[in-house]
Amino acid sequence: VNCFEVWMCSWWLADEWTRRWKGYQGLGSYNLENAWKLDRLLDLADANDQYVHLVIDNHGKAAQILRNNKGQCDHEWEDSPYNQENAADGGFLRLAIDLFSHPQVRESYKDRYRHLAGRWGWSTRIYGWELWSELDLVGHRYGRHRDLYASPAVREWHREMAGWLHFWDQGKRPITTHYSGDYTYIDTAMIAQPCIEYIVCDAYHAADKRL
Repeated sequence: VNCFEVWMCSWWLADEWTRRWKGYQGLGSYNLENAWKLDRLLDLADANDQYVHLVIDNHGKAAQILRNNKGQCDHEWEDSPYNQENAADGGFLRLAIDLFSHPQVRESYKDRYRHLAGRWGWSTRIYGWELWSELDLVGHRYGRHRDLYASPAVREWHREMAGWLHFWDQGKRPITTHYSGDYTYIDTAMIAQPCIEYIVCDAYHAADKRL
């Protein structure tokens, strides 16, 4: 193995999450224990001549279940510091999909991405930045819905945030976002943007049905 993928998910290496969880302090305060873990992981990768494909957010952070609604799979919105139900964390959004359109979120992400680039931009062991894993599974409705994950707002969010991260990243690593299922779920207008520098996709196939 010379390259592996790591998620900055809430249960492993995330920088921000609800203060109800050990080590987290809500929005704008980063988990230093998890930062140390990523430091150590990159040290080990360097010692073993390996590269890390670093995923900044997994879809569960923007997946939601509403009352009387089946909701999106792997939903974690109930614990998100952006959720208005979590006022103690600084939350202010009702819908998870609004992460991609609210101007205050963009400012928060700019701070966060500048921190990521400043803290780990030096490491030659980070192969690339993946902004979202399984982007086609965000939102509050079960399954894949192009009106949610392939909206102009989501594309514009990626264009702006990828440009910001690239500006601060001294290593100028390539940037991408990820789609699950198979290639037919990829938003071709998204990947046509210059900010998406390579394509990441799964090939999941159920025996009896597809989402």
